[in-house]
Amino acid sequence: MVLSGMSDMEQMRDNLSFMRDFRPLDEREKAAVGRVRTILSGGNLIPCTGCRYCVDGCPKHIAIPELFAAMNDRQIHPDGSADYAAHTAPGRRASDCVKCGKCERACPQHLPIRQLLQRVAREFEQVEEERIMAKLIAYYSRAGENYLAARIATLPSATRKKAAKMLAELTGGELFKIEQKKPYSDNYRVCVAESRADFQAGARPELMSRPESLDAYDEIYLGYPNYCGTMPMAVYTFLEAYDFTGKTIHPFCTNEGSGLSNHTEQDIAGAAKGAKVAPGLSIHGSTVDDAEPALAAWVRENG
Repeated sequence: MVLSGMSDMEQMRDNLSFMRDFRPLDEREKAAVGRVRTILSGGNLIPCTGCRYCVDGCPKHIAIPELFAAMNDRQIHPDGSADYAAHTAPGRRASDCVKCGKCERACPQHLPIRQLLQRVAREFEQVEEERIMAKLIAYYSRAGENYLAARIATLPSATRKKAAKMLAELTGGELFKIEQKKPYSDNYRVCVAESRADFQAGARPELMSRPESLDAYDEIYLGYPNYCGTMPMAVYTFLEAYDFTGKTIHPFCTNEGSGLSNHTEQDIAGAAKGAKVAPGLSIHGSTVDDAEPALAAWVRENG
């Protein structure tokens, strides 16, 4: 397919003039093209077209296409000196990406730009693996009946799940849903009674599953509802299963006015041994669809 870029008849005539003595590739030329294609396709190259749509909204003004081109050049010429430094400045390196996700939403090729920038950083900046470790977004959520906007309403998708997905877009983090093996009732009032009983008993409900290890993560975004002025007991089950030494937990709580409570952050610190607990974020469940700006500001300030 020829992408001509013609806008008038003169340009069309000019383009057609180059085809008067058209000669297709011979077998030797086709073989050469095939060899080049094999080299390029086997090089784990980044398929960036250099459109630069990703750069316009980047809050760090990172020259993403140029950094990807330098990475590709390094793959093709491992012994060469890919021109990385020429396209970076303090605060504009690949490792300075804040993982807001704006670039990926603008990319016509749907490239995982945030992950690719981590690759670039490891290649050129000799960044320690710990500095660009993955983020985990662990959240407790239930659909069914919930208290929302001063009434009991049935939700097809719980508010914490929506907030968690927004955070995944903003941070590039991996999602994990904290689920009880024996879930609470879909009926709101029954759920309140069941969760209160577990709270009063200091129960630790068994979970459906949990990650084998959190070693790959240095930041955990922890989402939960406010149950009895603290977290659901299943969240305690999750936190008490790991050593959080050297990790930071960012709590976010969806509620209808009860907030994070006065001691939930202390509760997290007590359950997650060794963790640093960052300032949390309270989100009104009834307005969660409009929460992305608040989440983005919170991530920038504390991420």
